[in-house]
Amino acid sequence: MIHKATELIINTFDEHSVKYRVTEVGDASMVEAGFEVEAGPEVIVRYISNDEDNDVAVRIFGLMHKIPSAKRVDVMEACNTLSAKIRFFKFYLDSNSNVNVEADLPVRTDDECVGECCFELFVRIMSILENEYHILAEALYGAATTSKRGPIEMLRILQELRDKPLVVNGDMN
Repeated sequence: MIHKATELIINTFDEHSVKYRVTEVGDASMVEAGFEVEAGPEVIVRYISNDEDNDVAVRIFGLMHKIPSAKRVDVMEACNTLSAKIRFFKFYLDSNSNVNVEADLPVRTDDECVGECCFELFVRIMSILENEYHILAEALYGAATTSKRGPIEMLRILQELRDKPLVVNGDMN
């Protein structure tokens, strides 16, 4: 069943020409919209509605996957830095060592605002990740690129990351 908030988001995304797909999982309906971060991953933002209220869960699962145990503290510190710096979104490392991002709309969000709020959050997270993703990347790759590697090796690694970015959940077309 497609919930009311999902319909409101769909209508607004159509007005703003945002590409998306709608899925249903159990009792939840979900709008998924994606974008690519330059020299970073493809990001899928999920707007999840579980009932007829307007408390939409906004989630990015697996912004980074399977963080090695040796890098967990560095990545958690990067998540803390981003969470302190960025309003509206929380960055965290989950129990599966994946970096996730989340925000929520209040249950009493007015019907006329739900779609526009979700669109604004979409635009904001695109800008945030375009400008701040490097904080996570530096936490994960920083020490590896500075230890005993010369500039040529560092350039090769950066080019490889550019040419083979992380892909999350496939293509959005």
